[in-house]
Amino acid sequence: MKRLAPACLLLVLLAAPAGAAPAPAAPAPAKALVDNPQATPNALIGQATRTVLEFLKIHRQSLRLHPHRTALLLAGQLLPYFDFSLTAQYVLGRYWRSATPEERNHFQMFFYHYLIHTFATALRHYQGARVQVKPYRGSLAVHYVQVMSEIRTHGGRAVGVTYALYHTAHGWRIFDVSVEGISYVMSFRRQFEPILERVGVAGLIRELRKKAIRPVAGSPSR
Repeated sequence: MKRLAPACLLLVLLAAPAGAAPAPAAPAPAKALVDNPQATPNALIGQATRTVLEFLKIHRQSLRLHPHRTALLLAGQLLPYFDFSLTAQYVLGRYWRSATPEERNHFQMFFYHYLIHTFATALRHYQGARVQVKPYRGSLAVHYVQVMSEIRTHGGRAVGVTYALYHTAHGWRIFDVSVEGISYVMSFRRQFEPILERVGVAGLIRELRKKAIRPVAGSPSR
């Protein structure tokens, strides 16, 4: 999978609640946006990116010393913005339909922790970034939209990030993120496909279990 810009890694993680320690509650304005069906997708993405950048600014030292634990804390703040279950379904593709309820729950849990394990180290090198969320000019009377943004890194590199959202009774939710045209969902589907063909969902879960950090209470599962 192509390496993703550290500034947007936590948005790509499709967050879940923090582990041993309870995750800090999302700021009131963010909660209002998440729970408001009338909130625009631009407003949701704007609030989410501000949450990430502010957290990274405040917790830079913790990211270097305790990257996994700090990443989990930030993920807990971002949970309301995402539908991790839908993302997991898209990543497994046709294998989701044949998986048992227990396999689905275990896949979601270990996939999430695999993401934390994969990306937490990269966050240690975060040095600052600026984010511009571009206006969404399409109709809001649809159930699916894409919101584009640009992240300019500390070194001046511009990274294009596109968020795929769908509308629920509670407002917009993110289920996929593309960085420079590369879809998070499709990248992992291609990565996991050979394993699924060889050993199935149960075998993939065993592989993720080996690579992921130890599961903690509050991991995404249904």
